Amino acid sequence: MIREILDEDLRNWFKSKWVNIGKKDKDGKHPPCGTSGDKRGYAKCVPQKTANKMSDKEKESATRRKRAAQNDADRGGKESAGQGKKPINVSTYTKKSGKKSGTGKGS
Repeated sequence: MIREILDEDLRNWFKSKWVNIGKKDKDGKHPPCGTSGDKRGYAKCVPQKTANKMSDKEKESATRRKRAAQNDADRGGKESAGQGKKPINVSTYTKKSGKKSGTGKGS
């Protein structure tokens, strides 16, 4: 009965393919979530389905807000990576857009 009411499932959340919307690879696709180790900018990760629905402006805005939040928390630059601290989360969509806020892995 509860399963019918909720349109969420944690198993699906974990099974989703997560991508970094702050980058694109040579093919123009978003690479898998995570860093390559070179720390060229913080990853803003969302499920592939969400990334497909977002416009380029929305992706740029979300990435910009994520990186600004990282810098505000004094975690900007190559030397001061995550250091094992709690990740900084920002909403995937702005409040103006009226879309459901993305929460989750790397948000």
